[in-house]
Amino acid sequence: MRAFGSVAHARGRLAFAALLVGLSAVYLSAPDGSGAIALFASAVVGLIAFTTGMLVHRPVNRQPWMWATAAGLGFLGSLIVRFVATDVPGPLGNPDLWAFAGYGLTVPFLVGLLRRTYRGADPTLWLDTAAVVTGSALISWVMSIAPQLNSDEVRLGPVIVYTVYPVMDALLLSLTVQLGFRRGPDAPALQALMVAMTALLVGDFAYTFVWATHPGANNPYLNIAYIVAYCCMGLTAAHPSMRELSDVDVEHRPGTSRARLGVIFATMLTPATIPLVLPVFGVVDAFVRAVLMTGLGLFVYLRLLGTLQALSTAEAAAQYRATHDLLTGLPNRAALMQQLDDHLHERAAGHGQGWVNVFFVDCDHFKQINDTWGHTAGDEVLIELGHRLRELSIGTTDLARVGGDEFVLWIDTPEAAGAEAFARAILDVFDTPVQISEGRSTRLTTSIGIAQVRFDHRTSAGELLQNADMALYQAKAEGRATFAVYDASMHDQVARRLELADALRGALDRAEISVVFQPIRGGAGFADLVGWEALARWTHPDFGPVSPVEFVPIAEDTGLIVDIGAFVMRRAARQLADWQRLFGSQALHVSVNVSSVQLMRDDVCGLVAGVLEETGLEPHSLWLEITESVVLDRTDMALQALVQLGEMGVKLALDDFGTGYSSLSYLKDFDLHVLKVDRAFVRNLAADRRDQDLTKAMIDVAAALRLEGVVAEGVEDEEQAAFLLELGCSMAQGWLYGKPLPAEEATEAARETLRQSEAAARAALLRTAPVPTPREPDDVRASATG
Repeated sequence: MRAFGSVAHARGRLAFAALLVGLSAVYLSAPDGSGAIALFASAVVGLIAFTTGMLVHRPVNRQPWMWATAAGLGFLGSLIVRFVATDVPGPLGNPDLWAFAGYGLTVPFLVGLLRRTYRGADPTLWLDTAAVVTGSALISWVMSIAPQLNSDEVRLGPVIVYTVYPVMDALLLSLTVQLGFRRGPDAPALQALMVAMTALLVGDFAYTFVWATHPGANNPYLNIAYIVAYCCMGLTAAHPSMRELSDVDVEHRPGTSRARLGVIFATMLTPATIPLVLPVFGVVDAFVRAVLMTGLGLFVYLRLLGTLQALSTAEAAAQYRATHDLLTGLPNRAALMQQLDDHLHERAAGHGQGWVNVFFVDCDHFKQINDTWGHTAGDEVLIELGHRLRELSIGTTDLARVGGDEFVLWIDTPEAAGAEAFARAILDVFDTPVQISEGRSTRLTTSIGIAQVRFDHRTSAGELLQNADMALYQAKAEGRATFAVYDASMHDQVARRLELADALRGALDRAEISVVFQPIRGGAGFADLVGWEALARWTHPDFGPVSPVEFVPIAEDTGLIVDIGAFVMRRAARQLADWQRLFGSQALHVSVNVSSVQLMRDDVCGLVAGVLEETGLEPHSLWLEITESVVLDRTDMALQALVQLGEMGVKLALDDFGTGYSSLSYLKDFDLHVLKVDRAFVRNLAADRRDQDLTKAMIDVAAALRLEGVVAEGVEDEEQAAFLLELGCSMAQGWLYGKPLPAEEATEAARETLRQSEAAARAALLRTAPVPTPREPDDVRASATG
């Protein structure tokens, strides 16, 4: 009981309890005399509280409360006529007619509330109502109507009164039962209303029982029930939660709730026992009793039958939810393990020839979809992928969704090599762009881990799935968008990857991540220092130096690349600012790698702007290196970030050009400034004609796109440098010009490079300066001319 249990409403509870006890005590002190004032006062107080509450709380749907106010006036009029204006002539002087008006106006009040408390059809609700109404009608017939119709002196007035009251009570009882079975907040106003209606109906049934057993008798103490009813009706509207009854749409309770079953049991038991106690008044009475009892039994039977069907349906639904993924409708991990275990045992027992192949499929960078377009779009993508994989697996494989963006398929093949062909078919499924809402589409890749076992080899589904998961790790480590087949050596690889992932968390806080700088040379003969590439290095106290080839993919998978990338960018920018001041050159730049994971964050532009502001660097001094996959994926958030970064004046460099998709149609759509030729083309440049042609083609692409330059990576000897200069490459980096070094060592190396550049410039100047002609002495010239 929400508000009734709060400290803030303690005074209100005490005041209401004191009022109720006080009125009851006054009434009980003299029920036939001055106590009638207490009964009358309870109706007045309830009506005032009801009207005031409606005006103060201002429910949006006021119509039900206006009906209830009119009903309160009807009940108050009945009391006035009964105790005050007893000599009013005509129909207005009949208190029962005023009471009938109160009952009649209460019906639209309850109906108005019911229209706001549940949606949709519920057969069990109407069966419950029918059972309650039938039971109430049986009680009314046996205890009041039948005795009046079979009395020696049948008077029309009492017959009407004794008939109308039970009928109205049955109607109000059915509406109250429905309202009580609603589902929604346990509002104090609803509790007060239920108490009020219960007290009203208890009072009426009590009077009916007294009149049925002792005709003409009057027991004024039964009016206590009406005092409770009037006061609680006032409390219903006085409490702020009254708005929840008429203004909020909620659904009713399930049909199998214990409360509803309890009411049905009581409704069945009580009416069935009362006719056995009271005498039967003739054939008509017996016939009506038989009809009503048969109807009651039928309704109860249908209700119990519906309960059994609902339980069966609920059990089937629970079983489905336990074994299926509700988003895609595919079997889940639990069903997968059971089905695959059964399949493996069946194959092993059959001693057949062939292989069982399990494919662990994981979407690459699926989190970016949720981060960019929201989880609704992510759900659309998963549903579509599930549909595509289901079509691929019809008749040949079994399929399950075992995680957020993870699927598992398995297939029987006569040869182990058949698994690779099916893996390529899965890759093709992901290759087609997926359409999502609002006209958008996205292109996904997938990594696949494959585990295989012979038909005659006994193993478990858990072991096979674990092996496939290890192979999946290997596929991701190989660059994603591929598949890997499990072998025993993967245990050590996966274990190391997990250890590195765990150790990488907190590496920044432990100062294990550092930044080194590799020089970039340009100008004639690549003699001029033009900038540096900043590279992250990780040295663990136990593992020692960990290669970026190992830890960068782990950082991207875990999201740690965001913090690491921000650290490298700040450190590199601060160091460049120091170098620009030290060497007196604003033309020097620093190049920083930016992961696609970083570009998918909505704060990447704010990070760059903050770094530039902190260090005072000009935007063109900061180069951000991106990979071809970022360009090709063309996700909205990444594209928007690249556009904003370009507008800021930051230089964008396309890293490792030529090793990925190399789709030239995409390059023209981006405001790129620099291409970086991968070391794979530079390594054999002097000996491989194809590498020379490809490198020349990439340099020509940069010229056609009017880019600012081309940087060749991995230059290790003078012969490679000579070829690059001949092909028109404008910049180079590699061990020939310097290894990645810490900032202090990179500073000394830069000083030496600048000294060499200045010395070379002076030497070149001397070589190109004209040689002056020696002057003869004046006396010699004079004698020669004389």
